[in-house]
Amino acid sequence: MRGLDIRIMLAHERVSAIIDGRTCDSAIDEYTLGSHLEAHRLGYADAQRGRTEPPAIFRDEPILLSGWNDGVDAFTDEREMSACDGCNDGTGNPCHIHG
Repeated sequence: MRGLDIRIMLAHERVSAIIDGRTCDSAIDEYTLGSHLEAHRLGYADAQRGRTEPPAIFRDEPILLSGWNDGVDAFTDEREMSACDGCNDGTGNPCHIHG
């Protein structure tokens, strides 16, 4: 199942937080950053493959869903900038729209 390993990673991160006496909420913190970044990587890879829907297992986890969406957005921005004449004018700087 796509994304299951990342969902399990988030569960482990939450258990670690509880063991350390921290409360678990939907905010990204030092405990949940790893799963958020993995969800970002998956979103980027999914966007490359043309997938437009996040894994069903992410839909009720704001941390994973936001990471996945951030990855999709990063791929979209990168693709858009690579086709932009203003961003590819030889200066190394993005255009006024993408900068």
